[in-house]
Amino acid sequence: VMGKIGMQHRFILFCIILLGFTTLLHAKPLINWHDGTKSYTDYEVEYFEETTDHPLTFQQIRSQNFEPINNNFTFGYNTNNFWFRLRIFNDSNTSKDIYLELTEIIHKNLDLYIISSDNTVKLEKNGLSIPVDQRQIKESNPTFSIPFAPFEEKELYVRLNSIYGVFGAIQLKTPQQFYKTNQLKEKLYIFYYGA
Repeated sequence: VMGKIGMQHRFILFCIILLGFTTLLHAKPLINWHDGTKSYTDYEVEYFEETTDHPLTFQQIRSQNFEPINNNFTFGYNTNNFWFRLRIFNDSNTSKDIYLELTEIIHKNLDLYIISSDNTVKLEKNGLSIPVDQRQIKESNPTFSIPFAPFEEKELYVRLNSIYGVFGAIQLKTPQQFYKTNQLKEKLYIFYYGA
């Protein structure tokens, strides 16, 4: 069949295939949250390091080239802002509440920008600059609660900077899984300090 297609048609077909691969390479990672999912702890996000002297606006950040990375990250001692981008789709006909948790408490500023399917943007703040009793979820690990309607997709941008090393992980959990994990950690801490 290919032998019958002219050189011009082959070139057009090649360009279409190349465009398709380019689009796939730049597609933002999507997490499908199904019924029965309790957590996502190992998945791919995208990141961007803000190295300019003057902070970029959120709209400028959205137009930057983000690089894929595992959600367990380490960038050493660095005072720059780091941005992480991911998309979550509630692949269910029921509403969901998903907790986004940072596994380390050392991040000074931690901002979460939530872009809903109607393109509205909501900003939530956390990190060491916000006292625990003023946080949405009153835990030492910075955690955000993100509600999802049935079959709703949201795009998330996490901005952080640290006074120590920039490392940790972004984990997604149901509220039940989040509190179950925290109770286990508290018991281990009690045992550790008791010993």
